[in-house]
Parts: sequence; C-alpha cells; structure tokens
Amino acid sequence: MSRLLSFVLGLAVLSISYFYTFGIPSWIPLGTGSEVEESAAGSKGGGPRGAGGRSRGGATVVTVGEIEYASFNDTLRAIGTSEAINHVDVVSDVAGQVEEISLTSNTPVKAGDVLLKLDNRTQSINLEIAKASLKQAQEQVSRYEKLGTGNASVVSAVTVADAKTALSQAQLQVSLAENALEERTIRAPIDGILGLSRIKTGANLANGTTIVTIDDIEQLLVEFELPERALGLLALQKEVLLSTPVFAGKVFKGEVYAYDNRIDSTTRTITVQAKVDNEDHSLLPGMSFSVRLINESEPSAFVPTNAISWTRNGSQIWIVEDGAAKAVPASIVMRQQDNVWIDTKLPAGTQIVTDGTQKLRDGTKITASNAATTGERSKERKPKTEGEPIARRQPSSGEAGAAQ
Repeated sequence: MSRLLSFVLGLAVLSISYFYTFGIPSWIPLGTGSEVEESAAGSKGGGPRGAGGRSRGGATVVTVGEIEYASFNDTLRAIGTSEAINHVDVVSDVAGQVEEISLTSNTPVKAGDVLLKLDNRTQSINLEIAKASLKQAQEQVSRYEKLGTGNASVVSAVTVADAKTALSQAQLQVSLAENALEERTIRAPIDGILGLSRIKTGANLANGTTIVTIDDIEQLLVEFELPERALGLLALQKEVLLSTPVFAGKVFKGEVYAYDNRIDSTTRTITVQAKVDNEDHSLLPGMSFSVRLINESEPSAFVPTNAISWTRNGSQIWIVEDGAAKAVPASIVMRQQDNVWIDTKLPAGTQIVTDGTQKLRDGTKITASNAATTGERSKERKPKTEGEPIARRQPSSGEAGAAQ
C-alpha cells in the first residue's frame, strides 16, 4: 500500500512540474472554473508569462530577433623574431698577423671597403719574382720569333712553342701571386652595418677566424609561426602588422615575404617571414615582434550568442516559420563578444528565437514577447569587425542535457 501511495504521489509531482513548465496541453478539457482561475491569474500577473513560459492558448513566449549579415576580420596573432634581410659573417681565408684594421662597430660600410689588412711582405716578394719570370719568358718568346723569321730559320717551331708555353705559365704565376697578395686585404662583401669585432691590431689570425658581422638592415625579416589553418590566408605581399615592446604603441606595416613549403608535423604550424622597411635603422636584428595577420571575410550571417543551441549533432538555431519554431543546423564560423557568425544560406531578416530556446521543440507554437522592438534592437546591435575564429564548440553537459 505504501509503495502504491509513493508512486501516486511521485506521478502527481511530475504532472504538476510538467504543467507548470510547459502549460496545460490543449487536449485536456478545461472547465468553467479553470478558465476563471486562469483569467484571474492573468489579471494578477499583468499578462502572459515571460520568455520561456506559456501564454494563453498554449503558445510558448520567447524573444525573437533577425539574422543579419556583416563582414568579420579573421585575425591571426604570433610572436616573431627579426633578422637582417641580408647578413654575412666575414671570415679570414688565410692566416697572418693584423697590420691595419678598420672595424668600428655600428658604422655603415659599402661592398669593397677595406676592413682589415694582414702582413703581406712574403706575398709581395712572391709577386715580384713572378713578374720577373714573366718578363724573362716574354723576352725569350720575342727573341725566338725574331730568329725564326726568314728562310734560314735557326730556331725550330718546337722551341718557339715551348717558349710560348713557358710564357703562359709565367702569366699564371703572376695571377696566383696577385691573388695571394689580395687575400691579405679583407674587404666588405656587402653593404651594411658593422657589428662588434674583437680583432685588434697585431693579433695573429688563424685560417677560418670570424672577423666581424655585417647586417644590411635597410629591411628586416620577421620570422614567426602560424597554425596550419592560416595556409589559405597566406599570400606574398599580403599586409602584416608588427609591434615591438621597444616602441610601445607604434605599429609597423610589413608584408609576407616568404613561407615554408611544408607544415611542421609536430606543432602543426607553418613558418612565415614578413618583410618590413627600416630606412631609419631604428629596428635591429634579434628584436621580438607581436605579429597580426588580418583577413576580412565576405559578408556572412551572424546571430546573438543566445540564439545558438546544441544537440548531439552539433549547433543549431531556431527560426520562426508560420508562428512555430523550426530547428535549423548552423555551423559556427566565428564568435566575437555577443555575436556568432554561422554558416547558413538563410537570408538576412529571417526571424529567429534569441531567448527561450531551451523550451522549444520542432513545431512548438511561439509568441514573441518583443515583437514591437525587434527591428530597433537589430539596428542597435552592430558587431565589431575583429574577432577570433573558433573551432566547432562541443556542447557542455548542461547544454547537451537541455537539448536532449
């Protein structure tokens, strides 16, 4: 008997909760007394219930709005490091003692300017020896050519040929000696700014010693990483906005200069280089930069965040069709503040439910609590154009339970 009583009480509680939440179904006949009580309740409450409740006649009261179209900015952010667009390490190809030096740091140099001279006495002597041998070979060839003229030649053709070969070898020896002497003078290979050097006059350089660095900083390259979804936004000469803590509040404009030909399989990122002009030399290689790459989308549909509901199949919105609610799938493309951009073919102006979606089922009759002010609110809600793209959001346990 107690079990039966508990079952009846539980059923009564469930019925009362259902009627309170969803209203009394239209198929249940209501007597005159019930109508009087409902009328009295309406008089006390000042009208129908708020959004999510039931009005007279069984219609659910909700807040409605409209689908609007606007562009949004898909902004990608990263941290990058700068480097000179052209830079070299000047390395000695020969060993020797430093005799003369011109390595003042942070000074500009032109390609071909003398940076350093090594002791070249031995190379100068070798050059003089080579030149003397060349002169002797030239005189030998001239003498043989004179003796070989006329009918009674006293010099054979073979001798003349050997003399000419010796002349050619002597010329090559002079070239080698000149090259060896030139190597004792180290020159700037490019235009740029000299770095810090620790080489001093009188020091003995070993072969392969790094003497100084030269950076061409008229333009800098800022290298950074972007997620793989950015691949579709990358294009050469696309504008990039750069900022650095060194110049707080100042934005430098650059452009995409190059990007890698593959995605990193571990980080799922792609390496990108942006080029920025630096004619005043205010920026230096090695500085850190905050990078923004902005892409403005085509106008697309957006709705208030509250208009999105979730089911097992993903996100959806509720549209108003002939006074009833109808669920339409809507994939989220972008969310920014109180607005969500969705992938849908519904036209602008389509009425949607913006509040009270948790009480709706397909075909539920609805009444708009804000029918008179819907247009005005739509005009006031102007989204900003910059936001963060989001992946398809998974519904929380509470949302999933409500949707089910």
